[in-house]
Amino acid sequence: MSNGNTVLFLTDENFKYLIPPRIAHQPGVVLDVIVTDGNQGDSSSLGAAIDNIQLVKELSAVTNSSTEATSSTRDVVSLRIKDSNDSEAPVVSSDHTLELALQPLSTSSGNQFQLEAENSMTQETRLRQLHLRVDALFGRIQQSEQKAQQTQQQMDEALGREQQTDQQMKEILEKIQEIDRQLEEAQSTQLQVQQLQKAQQQQQQMNDKLETALRTLQQLDQKTQVPQQHMQDKQDQQKQLNKALERIQQMDEQIHDMERLLFTQKRQKTLQAFHYFAFVQCRAQALLATSYKELSIPRLFIVLLEPTDAIDGQGRACLLQFRLRFLCECDAHKMTKNANGLHKVHLVDHPGYELVNQDEFINKYGSYLLTILYTVKYGTNAGGLAVLPLLGLKDATEDEEDEVHLQSVKKNFSSLVDDTITYLEGAIDITDKSPKTSAHPGLDLLELGQLRTYLKVKDGESSIGYLRPVTTQEGYCAWVCFDHILEHYEPAFQRLKYTLSASGGVCDNNQIQLKITSATKAKQLYDAIGNARFVQSIGDWQPLTYLGLEVSAHSSTTKPVPDIDSALKSLQKLMQDVHGPAANGINGDTSLSDLEQISLDFGRLSMVANGISRGVIGDVTMEVPRLSDLTPDDLEFIRQCQPVLLKILRASQEKDEARLVNILQHSTNLRELRIGCSNKRSFKLINSILSTRVKTIQTRGLSALRTLEVTREGLTTPTQAPEPCSCDQYTVAVTASFSEVSHLFEMHVNLSPGQLDPDDTAVCNFLRHYGWAIKTLGAPYLFGDHHAKHLDESTQKHGSMIEHLEIAPISLTETGLDAMDRVVKRSQNFISMRLTLNKLEENDQIEKALIVMKRYKDRLKSLRLTGDDTGWLIRVAKAFPAKKDLPVLESLCGEYGEPGKENNPSFMEWVKGAPQPFRAFCSALIGKVGDKGLLHQWAYNC
Repeated sequence: MSNGNTVLFLTDENFKYLIPPRIAHQPGVVLDVIVTDGNQGDSSSLGAAIDNIQLVKELSAVTNSSTEATSSTRDVVSLRIKDSNDSEAPVVSSDHTLELALQPLSTSSGNQFQLEAENSMTQETRLRQLHLRVDALFGRIQQSEQKAQQTQQQMDEALGREQQTDQQMKEILEKIQEIDRQLEEAQSTQLQVQQLQKAQQQQQQMNDKLETALRTLQQLDQKTQVPQQHMQDKQDQQKQLNKALERIQQMDEQIHDMERLLFTQKRQKTLQAFHYFAFVQCRAQALLATSYKELSIPRLFIVLLEPTDAIDGQGRACLLQFRLRFLCECDAHKMTKNANGLHKVHLVDHPGYELVNQDEFINKYGSYLLTILYTVKYGTNAGGLAVLPLLGLKDATEDEEDEVHLQSVKKNFSSLVDDTITYLEGAIDITDKSPKTSAHPGLDLLELGQLRTYLKVKDGESSIGYLRPVTTQEGYCAWVCFDHILEHYEPAFQRLKYTLSASGGVCDNNQIQLKITSATKAKQLYDAIGNARFVQSIGDWQPLTYLGLEVSAHSSTTKPVPDIDSALKSLQKLMQDVHGPAANGINGDTSLSDLEQISLDFGRLSMVANGISRGVIGDVTMEVPRLSDLTPDDLEFIRQCQPVLLKILRASQEKDEARLVNILQHSTNLRELRIGCSNKRSFKLINSILSTRVKTIQTRGLSALRTLEVTREGLTTPTQAPEPCSCDQYTVAVTASFSEVSHLFEMHVNLSPGQLDPDDTAVCNFLRHYGWAIKTLGAPYLFGDHHAKHLDESTQKHGSMIEHLEIAPISLTETGLDAMDRVVKRSQNFISMRLTLNKLEENDQIEKALIVMKRYKDRLKSLRLTGDDTGWLIRVAKAFPAKKDLPVLESLCGEYGEPGKENNPSFMEWVKGAPQPFRAFCSALIGKVGDKGLLHQWAYNC
């Protein structure tokens, strides 16, 4: 059969139910029925039909695998047997249907056919049995395959679980390593406790995960049988888990050790802080008991954090600012070292001083401040002075703004003290403070003298913190507030008034007018002034000269007090150019020890000098009516006085420029310069001042000049009436601000109209050269295209710094408006626009006004509208029907009617939240404007 032999067989109707169709050929041999493809020729006999069936494969071993038994068969779907009388020939169709034609047998061959039939029946029975056994065998093979697949699937699942377990083990080991790193980083830090708690939480989580992993491994052991290699891996993993558990136990022990260490450190710090507090109390008592013969500034002061509502996203104050406040030593001027009773130190009702170089100040005075703050918080007493816990504030103050500030400090005083102490403790390492390193509790005189350099003292402030120095009965210096001084010196002041009235003098508004006719009266007056120490100023030169002449007769017989020497040196320096007996009188004077300020008027210049009693000329302010009137001696006197503020009312001549440069070169302390001049001179003067300042920085490395103000002659502001001599079309008011070491500056410029003059070359030159440095520009009256052009050219070359702009675009065309747009766009910090729109009764002006308002509506903060008619208001209301159309507008001002006519309705300062004046204005238009409803609706919407 391997040679392609054909086997003939007979079948019955049950053959078609055999799937696959097989026949039993010999014992142990089963043949498949193969149906050939393609059409066969006609056949008239059974043999011809059977020839079309090829048996090509023999199954020699029934016990072989099921795949080999079924891989090469082709099924016979159905078998049909037809009678030979049918007309159609038997064929094997393409759908695998086998058709056999049966022919009638002859009588002679009947017996043979019967025998063959019996044999066929026996073979059929065997074939059926064989098929049944084969089917059973196939079923067992299929079951074995299914079991093998299930076993393979379970093995895959077991391997997947093991891989997950391996991954978990890796994650656990990584977390253990991470915890090790965290433990190393947590040593000796304040965050150790938090990190330890976090490590404990992670340890608990790892324990849970380890237990889960162990349970998972146990379940896998129970469900599946893992090969020997996987079992070995599991044992290795178990060992790693055991090591991890041992490591965790070691970590627990380390955590407990670190907790004990932290507790010990915390206890040591607590004891250290307690000892330091006791040390601070000793320092505070020693400080209060310390006395000074001379003090140029109060010795008792504290700093407090400024109360602020500005909070960032983390709940902290946005800006950390301190303010220094002084303490009054109360009735120190009435007590001695052996006096009984305590005088309560209190906080002066003064708003305090802002600090310059705050960080440097804290580093320099931090330890001293911490001592005073501890004293203020917990209280102490020594040397006859008592500091009560948490000092109070007085209620009275003259300045309303200061009153609000002081009330805020009083309300939050306790919390401010605590916050300041907390900050200083963080900024200063108190562990390094010890009696050995800080034996002296207070500050030396040099450190106290340098304190003033850190304070922002207002101009013209004659006293420090509403305090005055007094001398105790023991001859020591103390600083006391005005209230306590007045309580003590009120009787002395009454005696002074009595002496004056007896001598024919007048005391009015704290000013003394007296003519001295003899040396005896002069001595009486000086004795009275010496007792009434609050006399601060002698304001006229001639009375001072005459007074000095009279007092010279008796001054040699009086012993000078210790603190008069330094004051006399300063007076001598101021009066070195004065000849005659006046200087001799001052040299022997003994009763001006408390003189703080002196005012001198020489006619060509005047000056006010502060700080006389401290032996130095402090803040000197000088005023020059005309710069051209000064003599060489006057210029030398200015250089010797070194003023901090110089006012020149008029500088209108060519030679003034050279004189001003000479003054600037020699005035190293000059911080503020104010000059009044015409516009034609202002540009040249500004150029000279700026170039001189640049040369000073190049030579010395810095310049003291911070502010330059140039305005109209007489130093009148633009809002004041112009001088009669002014012939400028514009008045240019320029204020320039400088830094200490930089050449850069910024300007605030205001252009206001003067008398008619078609030549405004000075204004154009100024805008062309310094337009880039203008930060605020105010031109609320006249501003033309040529001005906008020069400003545009300057900012195009150097950039724009402008932040605030106020213009009246009545003379601006489309070209000028475009130029101003470019100026604004070049500035990265532009904030607000203020517009003044005039002559709105004219159609072209109202059209221009609407265009400008639409251009700057998102930055327009102030708007002023004027016009003779009322129709423009209707057009404005239609273009901007509600406040939301001008979202940032804060101020609206408008006028209508004929100029100069009385009772013109107007609306002023309409501000968001208070539109009532605007509604009243709309009501006043009833009868003059037809669209009453529109105006009322606009007012309501706004």
